[in-house]
Amino acid sequence: MLLLTLFVVVYLTVDQKIKNENNDMKVYQEITLQPSPEIPQNFIWEKLFQQIHMALVDTKISHKHDANGKEKVAEYSEYGLSFTNYNSQINALGCQLRVFSDGEKKMERLNLSRWLERLLDYCKCSTIQTVPTVTQFSRFQRRQFVTNIEHMARRRSKRKHETLEKARSHYADFNIQLTRLPFIYVQSLSSEKRFRLFIEQEIVSQEKTGSFSCYGLSKQATVPWF
Repeated sequence: MLLLTLFVVVYLTVDQKIKNENNDMKVYQEITLQPSPEIPQNFIWEKLFQQIHMALVDTKISHKHDANGKEKVAEYSEYGLSFTNYNSQINALGCQLRVFSDGEKKMERLNLSRWLERLLDYCKCSTIQTVPTVTQFSRFQRRQFVTNIEHMARRRSKRKHETLEKARSHYADFNIQLTRLPFIYVQSLSSEKRFRLFIEQEIVSQEKTGSFSCYGLSKQATVPWF
């Protein structure tokens, strides 16, 4: 009986290890926003996400490639994000964020505690945790919508060196798109522009590997969903 029990324990341990090894993302840290009567949650999200964005930019990977005879540099992140209380029906991101990595050393290199040092009164960050066995995965990607045609026309006018009238005519047939997707206000570190980052979730049964943007989002890659 003792040998049988020992065999079952060993089998389950090995089985758990194999399942975890099959997951591309093996470790994570969980950040929980702390409620505050004085500060709105969306304001805390903005400050938190800005710090996460800065951390991902600081650890980004740059890859040179040829595109139509011109050398271009692609930049991506090895870390993926998950919004554990995401709910598009009520336009909410919830109060938790998980940062995933494929190895403990990489997660240590990200050094989240350093980036979140200024926000200790508003959020708590866990230690590095092992991803449990999961049956579902989630893809969080950025979605862009036509929400301000005048703003887009002004940007096009500046970018294309067109008159504002010509730029407006380009968007004459565009319709303003309404969406209930949750969003976070973010300031781009490259353009220094502040914009709404709309986030869409898709839950799938199969893991998909790939790279993430410096916002921790991806059109292809998934993260464990639990």
